[in-house]
Amino acid sequence: MSYATVLEGLIECLKTIPDLVGVYDYAPTAIHDTPIIYTFLDRAEYKDAVQIETRHYFITIRLLVRWQDSAGAELEAAPFVNSIRTAVRNDPQFGGRITSGMAQVQECRAVWVTVGGVEYRGLDFTVDISEKAPC
Repeated sequence: MSYATVLEGLIECLKTIPDLVGVYDYAPTAIHDTPIIYTFLDRAEYKDAVQIETRHYFITIRLLVRWQDSAGAELEAAPFVNSIRTAVRNDPQFGGRITSGMAQVQECRAVWVTVGGVEYRGLDFTVDISEKAPC
């Protein structure tokens, strides 16, 4: 499993979530409408044991919503707190791209993010994607 394959599967999985305006595999420099999701690699870990390699890709899924007032932003973000995790749980092997492992959303953190000089309310989800393969 390559990181490119994993990312392709994750993006496809995230596109199944209703009410998103866009899903990107990169951090945008400008946002025209929300809610959007983009992803970025946090880190990768590799472990070798005898003839098996275990790979873990830790990817951040970032949801951004428009912030004009706190109540409105929280209301707009609320449905995604569970729907992002549910989308990954419904297809933890990304349509068969992960053959000996799975993806799991580990946590969600609320954040504030500035993109193109505009502040957005965000949710950062950490997904751990693991697979074992022969060395």
